[in-house]
Order: sequence, then C-alpha cells, then structure tokens
Amino acid sequence: MGLAGRILNRSKDYLFFNSLLENFWIERLRGKVACLLYHRVDDLCNYPFLVRGGIPVIPPEDLEKELRFLIEKDVLFLTFEQLRKGLFPGASQIGFIISFDDCFRDNYTTGLEILKKLDLKAVFFQSTGMINAKDLLWEHALYWYTRDKEHRRVFTKLVQEVLGEYLGIGSRRDQALVEYLREEVPITAVENFLAIAKEHFHEEAELRQIAEQIYPQDVHLQNVRALGHEIGSHGHHHYKRSNIDEGRFEQELTLSSKTLEQVLGERPAAFSYPFNSYFESDDAICSKYFLQTVTVDKAYIEIGTNSLRLPRFTWPGPAKNPYRRRRWLLTGSI
Repeated sequence: MGLAGRILNRSKDYLFFNSLLENFWIERLRGKVACLLYHRVDDLCNYPFLVRGGIPVIPPEDLEKELRFLIEKDVLFLTFEQLRKGLFPGASQIGFIISFDDCFRDNYTTGLEILKKLDLKAVFFQSTGMINAKDLLWEHALYWYTRDKEHRRVFTKLVQEVLGEYLGIGSRRDQALVEYLREEVPITAVENFLAIAKEHFHEEAELRQIAEQIYPQDVHLQNVRALGHEIGSHGHHHYKRSNIDEGRFEQELTLSSKTLEQVLGERPAAFSYPFNSYFESDDAICSKYFLQTVTVDKAYIEIGTNSLRLPRFTWPGPAKNPYRRRRWLLTGSI
C-alpha cells in the first residue's frame, strides 16, 4: 500500500477515535439489523491447509473482543428464527445477528464456548456433507492435496494431465490453480479429477483421520440446537451455484434439508448461498424449501427487506488495531 493509502487508513482510524463520529455511525444503525458472517473459530496454527486454502479463521480471543464490543453498545442480538417470528429492533434499537457458514467442528466447540461465556445466540449455516463425514469435501480435498511444496508439484502436474483442456489450467500454479478449480471449473470435472487424485496419492487413511478431526458429528448440532441456537442450511457439498445446473442446485437443497431434519428432527427454515453465488431465478427454487435465504451482499436488514435476499457482512480478517475493529463492526468494512 502506498503512502497515500496508509495516510487515508490512519485518518479513518482517527475518525473512529472521535466519539462523536462513532456515535454518528451508531445512529445510522438504529432500527436496522446488521448480520455478521464468520467461518472457523480457531487458532491460526491449527489445520494450516484450510487456512492456506482460504477458509477464514478468526482466533477465539478476537471473536470474543468483537462480541464484547457489541455488548457494550447495548445492541439487540437476534437470530433469523426470531426475525421470522416478527421480532425486529425498534426505531431506537440496533440489531445484530451473529452467523457462521460451513461450520466445522471448531464452530461447535471453540465458538460455542465463547457464545456460552457471553450468553449469546447465533445462527450456524451447516454444509451438511460435513456431518459425520469420513472423507474430505471436494473443496477441502483441493486444499489437502496442495498442503506442501511436494504435493503442489505433483498436484499441478496431475491437473495439467487430466484437465488440460480448460484454458486456464496451463498458466496457473499453486494457490492460483486451486482457486481456478474451485471458482471456474464445472464441479463434475473437479470431482472426477479428485477421484483420480485420490487413487494417485493413496492417502485414504490420512483423509479419514483429518475429516474425523475437523468435521462435526450430529451430536454437535443437536447440542447447539438444544441450547437455543439456530441451524440453517449451507447446502450439502458446498458447491458454487454458478458451477452447477439448476437441477443439481435443487438436489443440494433437498439433500441438505433432509439431512438436517434427520439430525435435528426439524427442517431448516433458512439457507445461505455457498460462495455467495446465486442467480435471480434461484428465489423461486429456494422458496420451495426455505422461508429465508441469506447472501453476503454487504447491506443492512430493514423492515421491508426481501426475506429471500437477506444480506450479511463478512468478517474482513484480523483488525490491526481497536479502531479498525470498530470500523468493521459499525460499518461492515475495514
């Protein structure tokens, strides 16, 4: 970042040091709901292949600091379930929803302990293919097979041999290649490649062991639900909508919904789009299975907000100082 950018950021930090300007931002929030999105809650040194792959992880002490800041501001903590029941902040109140996507085991252990400590309720959007899984989901397998230099070398060579017909393959390496496979290549081709990679690497025992460590069991979800938290759907396989057709998208919704019903005894009423990828026509499909669908479109929820397009703000990463943290929590950006 250049000098001008650093000066601008320092200026913004100073503005949030000014209590009058902080109050201005707080006033803008009154009568609205800000939904914050987090992913993993864990120490950064745990499971570095997931961190390297790009799954956001907030250290537990940082999450606690952020939630304590909101508690000090006397905000009204809500869930999407409570919105469905008609609860909404009054004109003088500020509403916040705390949500998690993907939902690894650490969300139900480390994350839950913080919520218990602060007596808060949250919404867990679960990718149901992770529940009780004995193998890694396709996305996490991509990260696993590129976890070190030697694996990346072999992985890159194998991708070029199997998927070389895709124009972006030959020019990409390492993380750029993983991102291209995750974001741009049809999921059928990616999964076919991963089946070949699994045979090539012969790491079935390691894959099973790591899956059993990082993924939740059904008892984790049952415990969280019994404590009053909400559990929604985040699809089954965590497919990016733009990489699957309409039929497969609907299969994802039905499979995830039925899986959660089997685990919890009730169907989820809310769904969040993996990768925030969706089409305009998806409202009609989602409304067959859910009362609410949730995006990451960086806006506040107001009284008239479409229940099939409820926006959230995603955690932008570690704050360099308390003023950056305030900026994120009060404006949705850093």
